[in-house]
Amino acid sequence: MIAEVLRQVRKLDEAIKKRLGRPYHVLLGAVLVMEIVHQMRELLHRPEPTSLRAMFSIAVATLLLINQLAELSERVDRRSSAAEKHD
Repeated sequence: MIAEVLRQVRKLDEAIKKRLGRPYHVLLGAVLVMEIVHQMRELLHRPEPTSLRAMFSIAVATLLLINQLAELSERVDRRSSAAEKHD
């Protein structure tokens, strides 16, 4: 069942990528940056000691951002390679 859910999510992701292209990754990256900044500000303004849960959330968002930027970089490289082949 989990494998089927993952396949369907992959299909959905591919459909969104096909429809939106590079702006899809840019949008996801921008939202992740905004979320990281928001969480860090919230963490700094909390009166209680630093929350492990908040730090974990920031770490996960940072990893997702790294993943999105790497994927965007791959797409840019593929487009550049394809453009060079056509020249």
